[in-house]
Amino acid sequence: DYASSEYFTAVQVEYDFTSLDDLDDNQPLTPLATILRNQDKDLVSHPTIVRLLKWKWKVFAKQMFITQMLLYLAVLGFFTISYAITTEQGRDLGTYDLGGSSIDRFRLISDLFIVGWTIWQMRIEYLEFKGGDSVF
Repeated sequence: DYASSEYFTAVQVEYDFTSLDDLDDNQPLTPLATILRNQDKDLVSHPTIVRLLKWKWKVFAKQMFITQMLLYLAVLGFFTISYAITTEQGRDLGTYDLGGSSIDRFRLISDLFIVGWTIWQMRIEYLEFKGGDSVF
């Protein structure tokens, strides 16, 4: 009998997966989305789900998080530099002298980058709110 052997210990673990059966036909969900929707803490702590979440973080989410963080820092840096240059020269924030120094051209490029990035982020948020797939 293997269960009583000194080298083998039998363990029986039971999980309740009935919450995965009550999906709406109109809105198909992935198993992870269903677990989150039902807020089932037992399923989240299941070893398979924990391993899947670690894998998803390593393969996709970590890279996406770092990319977005670097973009946020770049926008913050451009905005800060542009504001500092403008206030140091005593000009209005919306005034650019394109025939003058290269600092004004840098300000214009950085401000256009900020506006473009903001529009891009608003588009992403709109698509996610609308229920569509992420742009990435």
